[in-house]
Amino acid sequence: GGTNSPITMPEAKGETMLYSSKESDKDILFFDQTVGALEEILMDAKFNKLQSDFLDKNCEQFDDSKECKLTYTEIFKQYVSMIEGVVEKEVKARVQGYSSERFMAMLKDRPDEISGDVFDMLMSMGDFEEFRGLMLAHKAARGKKGLEIKSSLSLKVSA
Repeated sequence: GGTNSPITMPEAKGETMLYSSKESDKDILFFDQTVGALEEILMDAKFNKLQSDFLDKNCEQFDDSKECKLTYTEIFKQYVSMIEGVVEKEVKARVQGYSSERFMAMLKDRPDEISGDVFDMLMSMGDFEEFRGLMLAHKAARGKKGLEIKSSLSLKVSA
């Protein structure tokens, strides 16, 4: 009897990609190259500094209240514009024929094929609540760092 198992081809990293008969090799290559480029961008120190500086500058304006202030939407628009601009430019430099519309359409059929970090970044650009969560998490992390610094200073003073 014949089995209906998918054809698998190992990649250089030892991962296994599943190939679907309805997708062309070009589509698969495009998707994989785009995901790879997004992962590279996320790990890039310049990108991280750009994002972190933006969050530092704006996170104090966000709070846990359910109220959606006008300033939030303005900050969100600035963030989306900044991140989309960088991502678009960087991915186009790495992936021939890149189109964000094509990639996002393909992504709908395969949400499990990207890492959590890439998914979170894409969601923070398209979903205000995700972005707000990012801002609040950043604000909380900054608060903890501030407390650690204050407590270590007081220990040194009292010692």
